[in-house]
Amino acid sequence: QRRARLQGTLEGVSSAQVCVRKMIRGVWQLQKLTLRYCPTNGSSSGVRQFLRNNAAEFAKQNPQLEVHAAVGAGKHPIVIGSYAWGD
Repeated sequence: QRRARLQGTLEGVSSAQVCVRKMIRGVWQLQKLTLRYCPTNGSSSGVRQFLRNNAAEFAKQNPQLEVHAAVGAGKHPIVIGSYAWGD
């Protein structure tokens, strides 16, 4: 599957602002969303905050989407999206 990588933090972003609503011909295009973050690095503080405060609500609002969190020690945060159209 093709992956789109978006670097940056999610600090100050609510789950309503990142709610997924894109469907083509009845098929949800974004299939899986992985949030990779460091448990201690300051650059991952926004992702950790999102996971603590908003991830459950986000997952509940987007049942068509697999949402995963992965720890990458010493790594900057990254969001990886896997799409239905693949490679």
